[in-house]
Amino acid sequence: MDAVFHQNFTPAADTLFRRVFRTFLTRIPRNTSDMFSPYQPYTNYIPTPVFSSRIRHWLKTPNRHQMSHSKMTKISPLIGIFFLLFIFAASPLHGQTVGAFPTDMLEIPAAIQDRSETVIRHKGFTLSYNSDWLIPNWVAYELTAEEAEGTEPRSTTFTIDPGLASFQSATAADYTNSGFDRGHMAPAADMSWSAEAMRESFYTTNICPQNPALNRGAWKSLEEKVRRIAQEYGRVFVVCGPIVDDDHKTIGQNHVTVPNYFFKVLLLVDGCDVAAIGFIYPNMKCNYPTSFYAKSVDCVEDITGIDFFPKLPDHIENRIEATFDFSEW
Repeated sequence: MDAVFHQNFTPAADTLFRRVFRTFLTRIPRNTSDMFSPYQPYTNYIPTPVFSSRIRHWLKTPNRHQMSHSKMTKISPLIGIFFLLFIFAASPLHGQTVGAFPTDMLEIPAAIQDRSETVIRHKGFTLSYNSDWLIPNWVAYELTAEEAEGTEPRSTTFTIDPGLASFQSATAADYTNSGFDRGHMAPAADMSWSAEAMRESFYTTNICPQNPALNRGAWKSLEEKVRRIAQEYGRVFVVCGPIVDDDHKTIGQNHVTVPNYFFKVLLLVDGCDVAAIGFIYPNMKCNYPTSFYAKSVDCVEDITGIDFFPKLPDHIENRIEATFDFSEW
């Protein structure tokens, strides 16, 4: 083993590694609140004080040969390991690369504890169905630039979701002459990349009673904006659904719940940049600009009781959900 480390850690290589590592230590932000100050001195992020003192003691040594060869064979591998850990775990988020956390199914919210929930996965989207309301708690999907430019013809037939098993379902007839549109949560236009996805978007588990002026006006404009974002940045993660108050109305023979509001939250992962924003619209005609209805994701979470994007690392989730800048969208 000594021979192996003696070959791999020559004095010249050792000196170079020490200089690189020292530079690295002085250029990492002090904590997550300093994410946008990349040249703050770095002192507080080393995982344990024990390793911190050992590393700094070694860095202060002007020449490796002043230390015993046996100590170096023990410390050198640790230095390499910590160097790699710092690169992947301590880099700033405007700055944290996509590879630093998994993006598969990143749009799926945390499980809901205070209401009925059955999660159903379809080709183009995933939904949480509420068998008491007969509408979804949320519908989530990832929309890519290619999918946003799909050409599959729009379906016209609303059907019962075969994934409901024995749960009660709303029917298309419940909406007839109700004064409300069958409002898609996952828009048909976002599912036009696949015949199967298009067909599934017309399941009654993906629709809610929606004011016609909202469905065909401001809500439609927001859906179009989401597609433009996907086309510009390559992809966007979307979660949307109803907000139901205690004084809600119902429609149809099956007493389908009429939402009081609707929400939509967006997550953008573009290279090293991560951002999120939310929107809340009352279930009525909305005449104000889109920016008027914009909210932080934290605000939407407080109102809906749903935890969005829980798969994000906590320090990233906490930062991007606390604030928003509509001009960036």
